[in-house]
Amino acid sequence: MKIDKSKIKDSFVNLRNYIFMLKFVMKSAPLLMICTIVFDAMTELPWVLSNVVLLKYIIDVIESGTDL
Repeated sequence: MKIDKSKIKDSFVNLRNYIFMLKFVMKSAPLLMICTIVFDAMTELPWVLSNVVLLKYIIDVIESGTDL
């Protein structure tokens, strides 16, 4: 498999652009950015944790061969 160097270069350029954008937003509205990150974490974390716990429970049930 041949790695295309132009795709890798484009990925780094995109990453630098995202970092520049985040620095710009952090300078112009730091409180808004921090509040947005905290709010997103608070709204998404329960869903992620419940899905992980549910998936672990399902895998444990399948491994042990018992009913739900």
